[in-house]
Amino acid sequence: WAPAPALAPTQETDIKPNPIKFQGNPMMMFPTGVPNVLVVPTNFLTISEAVRVAPENGKILVLPGSYPETVFITKSIQISGDTSASGEMAEIICDHGQPCFSIASETSDPISVTLIRLKMRLVDKGDSVAPDTCSSIIEIRDARAVLRECHVESNVQNSKCCCDGIRARGSESDVQVAKCSVNGCQRSGIFAKDDCRLQVEECEIFDCGHSGIEVAAKARGNVSNCSIQRGRGAGVIICNRGTGEFYRIRITRCDGPGFFITSGSDPKIHDNHIRECRDSGVRVQENAKGNIRNNEIAETVGPGVLVTMKSNPQISKNWILDGKSNGVVVTNGATGKFTENKIRSNAGVGVEVKLGSDPFFESNDIFRGQLVGIEVSGQDTKGTFSKNKINDNRGGGVLVRASACPHFSGNTVSDCSNGGFKIAEGGQGTFQDESIRHNERFGILVMSGGNPQFRNCLIECESAGSGIVRDDSRYGSFVHVNTRVVSRNSAGGRKR
Repeated sequence: WAPAPALAPTQETDIKPNPIKFQGNPMMMFPTGVPNVLVVPTNFLTISEAVRVAPENGKILVLPGSYPETVFITKSIQISGDTSASGEMAEIICDHGQPCFSIASETSDPISVTLIRLKMRLVDKGDSVAPDTCSSIIEIRDARAVLRECHVESNVQNSKCCCDGIRARGSESDVQVAKCSVNGCQRSGIFAKDDCRLQVEECEIFDCGHSGIEVAAKARGNVSNCSIQRGRGAGVIICNRGTGEFYRIRITRCDGPGFFITSGSDPKIHDNHIRECRDSGVRVQENAKGNIRNNEIAETVGPGVLVTMKSNPQISKNWILDGKSNGVVVTNGATGKFTENKIRSNAGVGVEVKLGSDPFFESNDIFRGQLVGIEVSGQDTKGTFSKNKINDNRGGGVLVRASACPHFSGNTVSDCSNGGFKIAEGGQGTFQDESIRHNERFGILVMSGGNPQFRNCLIECESAGSGIVRDDSRYGSFVHVNTRVVSRNSAGGRKR
């Protein structure tokens, strides 16, 4: 396949009105030497009629006004709105069940269509509508298309309507959407599926129902420098082995996850700002992967990052902060590699691992949380934790409980209000080369039934009795674990 035509500079795509009037025979519109430009409504009253008459690769200029129609395009063509005089856009209006533009090739040869400075609006005439009759506002099938500086809007309030703003499908589709706004769609603002290619840049997408952008069914997306706001669902969905790169996107105040990665998908997600989502900031589930790095995930109601259902992403160098729940949750048999993340000031647990999961955490900073820094729980739950810094968490440093059996090595647990390591409810695990410093109440607490193995660890505490505390001396193994009594101030610990 060849990529869609590049976005040309404005001066190359601007169209000047053709002064020739239509006088019956369409061929009279194209005498020798006259530019191949049709003007609506000067030459034709409707865009559809101009498209029918225009030659392959023809150009149509649409003057400001309202055009209630569905435009079917089956040839290569460029349609531009003329905003030079009043600044107002030409508006194409369609009713639910029909798109404003339907773009599709009728042959095996792909077509190339460009839409510039047009407004497309879906309206509701109050008729009953079945979900399977709903269409997108712009429908693209097996075609190359460029949309630039367009506005796509749905005013439909019918709860049964499920329209997308822009829907692209088919392996021959290669769609570029730039500097457009999409709002009010009952389903997705932009939806790509069936192995098509989608590029979205500098767009504003808001108030959509299912998602701002969805990339599904082996589609490949490249989305950058966009704003997605106030969605009733997710900000971005990548599902059913969708892939692509998503970066420099600002996602705010969505009711669903900021990014929802599912069903075997494997995208690259980096340098995004995700804030105030009512679900998780990033949710990865159902055998999905993904490389998620350098994102800011803040003030989410659900977990900052949720990895579940046997997923295995790589999550690195993110800031996960100020959430109203846990910072990171790994559950339901998930794995994943988490490196160099900053997990700060979350109202719940910094990192929670449970229900048979086995992730790898290395060189993360987990600090200033309201509850415990790391909690590992549940039979068959493991996890490897290496070289992490767990600092200043009010609920304690590390809690291992309910028969979980993780491996900890080379971590620093310090300045936590409710102890360093707590092993409870049959918790197990190996703990090697741990630095446990200046935690209140205890360095290590082993409760009845716990059976951890600590080796080559250093505990610094304020009293001899607060280094290792056990309900019974039979619980736990301690080899080369040294306890040193120091003053918090003299050792440089931070006093609350």
